[in-house]
Amino acid sequence: GADAGLAVKVDPSEDVDLSGVAAELQVSGLRRQRLQLGERRLLSLPAYQPHRAELQDASSMDSIAAVRVGTTGAARSVFLSPGRLVTLAVPVEVTYTFIGHAQDLAGMPVPSARILNAPVPATEANGGFVVDFPRREQALYLLQGSELLSCPLQVRERRMAVLMVGAVQCRSLPVTQLPAHVREQPRVTRLLQERALIAPGRTAQQGATP
Repeated sequence: GADAGLAVKVDPSEDVDLSGVAAELQVSGLRRQRLQLGERRLLSLPAYQPHRAELQDASSMDSIAAVRVGTTGAARSVFLSPGRLVTLAVPVEVTYTFIGHAQDLAGMPVPSARILNAPVPATEANGGFVVDFPRREQALYLLQGSELLSCPLQVRERRMAVLMVGAVQCRSLPVTQLPAHVREQPRVTRLLQERALIAPGRTAQQGATP
């Protein structure tokens, strides 16, 4: 029975463990709407009136990740004629923040190691790291000197969307076993070539220098 409508669709999360409120939507004349990840909702609106839809971040502080509204979905102005249905996509940006300390198998810190998963500073002198990922990572991949390391990320505690992993033990990793989403980054390829782990013009998947 409405004159017109606004169909809202929130991006889903690739992480099955991530759920909950992702955004708040305010449309002129309507009460504020709280939208879940992956939710679709149809809002009835009067025709022949200008409407402004504004989105704000609304993720829960006890979530495993920080969820924010993407920059392309912050606000939109619409003027609806009778029978018209306008769609509003709500892009979301997810950030997983891990805090911990990298150690070798003997329990010694892994200092000044380059973090390959994300463009963040190297590990500290005590092996400490703070790193943000746009996806849920299962391991931290480091490059210390010419040695490639894999450090499993097992969450021990969660504090306001920050995942505390404590001391993580790092093992040597063959360059060919570096995951594709990490090794295909130009920054990572350049680092591996500089350390002679792969030949110039090759990728980590193609293997090391003969």
